[in-house]
Amino acid sequence: MKKIFIILKREYYSRVKKKSFLLTTILVPLVIMAFYAAIIFISLDENPERQKIAVIDEGKLFDGVIETDSSLTTFILVENETESSFVKKYKEQGFQSFLYIPAFQLDQPGKFIFHSPSAASITTLNSVEKMANKALRNKRLSAMGISAE
Repeated sequence: MKKIFIILKREYYSRVKKKSFLLTTILVPLVIMAFYAAIIFISLDENPERQKIAVIDEGKLFDGVIETDSSLTTFILVENETESSFVKKYKEQGFQSFLYIPAFQLDQPGKFIFHSPSAASITTLNSVEKMANKALRNKRLSAMGISAE
């Protein structure tokens, strides 16, 4: 037992008492936490500006009325436009981005296309997704004769 204590004592003094061991034991977790904090800070773009998003609805998903829960995102239906023509002029008309909904079947909706000059924030994408999912759910319910309430 005495020999084990001598070996442990020697290992402690030769390895643990070194400055490099102490620095890495303290600094590595701090650096990892700093990286995570930076990633979270960058990804959460809490932009208080009001987003104005155009919607081209060729699939007749909204029937002229867009319901949204977001107070910072305004969705505006654009009539008599196609996706290819509107790509060039949506910024000039004051929209930050636009959502194109092609014609689709209710049982197999196609891909909705979101156009933006840069990567949209998580909150913007989340509000667009919620709005489209809610409208699709309501459309399916009404097609089956079920009230949305």
